[in-house]
Amino acid sequence: MFENGRLPTQDRLHWKHDPPDMKCPLCKNFMDSHDHLFFLCTFSLEVWRTIKHDTCLYGFDERWENIRAALIQGRGPWKKEQRLALQASVYCIWRERNRRLFANRSNDAIFVIKEIREVVLQRMAWMTFEGACSYG
Repeated sequence: MFENGRLPTQDRLHWKHDPPDMKCPLCKNFMDSHDHLFFLCTFSLEVWRTIKHDTCLYGFDERWENIRAALIQGRGPWKKEQRLALQASVYCIWRERNRRLFANRSNDAIFVIKEIREVVLQRMAWMTFEGACSYG
């Protein structure tokens, strides 16, 4: 869903009555849309730039349409850690968005960055463990 821009952001939902405030729940400045959320929003951009720095993705794009094109053309992140960091960034930013929209709770960018780092480290540890096991 994410790769094809089909996440149910507010700009894609159909409202029976007047739509709610459709501002981005993360920055409250622009309309909540797929392109804005990944990674034009000031909140998600701060998160993405930090994660890019953590995983040495220097020069990797910050606009989803360009990231998607790079992935399709095989110019995306090559290292497992970098691919996991991109996936975890999308997941954790989406989760923070939903937390703010539906649970009336919010965390700062530092919390989301820590969440992403934990997801990547846990997944890398699991992949190492899987590789160490021999089946049958």
